[in-house]
Amino acid sequence: MTSASVRAARGAFWALALFLAFGGAAWALDGVALYPARDAESGLYGYADAEGNVAIAPSFAAANPFLEEGVAWVQGPEGYFAIDREGRKAYEPTPNFEDVPWIGGEPAFPALAASGLWGLMGPTGTWVHEPLWEELGTFSSQGLAVAKEGRWEGLVDLQGAWVVAPRFSYLLNYFDENGLALAADQEGTLGFINRQGEWAIGPGFAALELFDGRGLAVAKPSPTQAGIIDLKGEWALAPRFLSISPFGHGGFYIAQSQSTGLFGLINGGGDWVKPPEFKALFPWGEMGLAVARSRQGRFGYVSARGEWALAPLYADLQDFDPQTRLAPAALSENLVGLISPLKKWAVAPQYFSLEYFPFLGLYMAQEEESGRVGLLSPKGEWVLKPLYERLVPFYPREPFYVMALDPSSRKWGMVNLAGEWLIEPILERYDRFFEALGLLRGTGPEGRAVYLNSRGERRVPVGYRQDLEREISFFSAGQP
Repeated sequence: MTSASVRAARGAFWALALFLAFGGAAWALDGVALYPARDAESGLYGYADAEGNVAIAPSFAAANPFLEEGVAWVQGPEGYFAIDREGRKAYEPTPNFEDVPWIGGEPAFPALAASGLWGLMGPTGTWVHEPLWEELGTFSSQGLAVAKEGRWEGLVDLQGAWVVAPRFSYLLNYFDENGLALAADQEGTLGFINRQGEWAIGPGFAALELFDGRGLAVAKPSPTQAGIIDLKGEWALAPRFLSISPFGHGGFYIAQSQSTGLFGLINGGGDWVKPPEFKALFPWGEMGLAVARSRQGRFGYVSARGEWALAPLYADLQDFDPQTRLAPAALSENLVGLISPLKKWAVAPQYFSLEYFPFLGLYMAQEEESGRVGLLSPKGEWVLKPLYERLVPFYPREPFYVMALDPSSRKWGMVNLAGEWLIEPILERYDRFFEALGLLRGTGPEGRAVYLNSRGERRVPVGYRQDLEREISFFSAGQP
């Protein structure tokens, strides 16, 4: 790692917070690379060039390197958000965004030591918290992570201190707005604990969902009984159904009859709004319809009260997308096309499968004869020709890249929408993209973890030692 201190124009000393071992992590879009820099007086972060000239005034609690797209994620009073190279907000604040937790203004991440225990490693490769845990999970925006000691799980904070003692077989890493966290006791039954780690509801449930905005949660005391509990853990709706799930409209629930196994709609009091007559019933869609499966096994759309709005004629059916106003529909298992709300084919059923990529506004289509996949426009025109075995969308904003599995080499690479290989297909597999670092992690030909930028150049992230037999897992975005 290279560190430097430079003098800002107003006379205070700044510390460059970007570690130059990242190489291209401070993308120089206009020939001038900008680096996170910490103001010694205020402790806040801004950005400076390599000569120490202030480019963006220090006003952030945390700052990440600029990505190739010309944005950087920073932390302000309202949460994490992205800025452009002028310091202007590029995206709305997302309080739940955390690529890495920040300890003392510096990034840290879980690292597996040679002892087989997990700890928190700082940017210089030194331990922020010595490895003490058998497992260490993702930190939520509340600064809590699930850690395992022996057989049992608890919650630790960013300093590695136990917030909830390890005595549970399962835990979520955050507390909801009611101050409750889902947990399982040592027998595996579920309940909710409070911030002191004490049982507030249960345990004793075979299945349990999170509370909704009305303070209600679906609960199952046994695998064949489902009801609804309130915040006191009392039954708001007795467990007399086989399963219950929110319908997402009108305060109704999708309920499964214990006697027939069929699905219908009930109100909050447990009365049938639509008697159970469906083999399957799905939540309310954004276009004002819900997918349902008839007793005969065909799919169609139903209205808010469960009446057929589009007759069950299809072998398979998905929700309408509000952007394209189209839905994939199958006449048979091997003939999939796109239908419109007018019940007409917008794209004739001719593909083996269709999958919508929302931020691209395109469909991944698989040809029946060749089995290859490409990207199709809502008009049925090829944007990316069907030359690949698999495609996975990669960048949620422009420029859009796609991970592609090359059928000849059976290896992964990255292509743009013009079909050009940005990263040649050399990866046995890929794991994930670390947005704050601008790096893709995958497994290379030698079977070792490699980190690549979007130009296919290898990088070594700070704290990762390729000469050691260990893998470092970076924190991903926590809930909420």
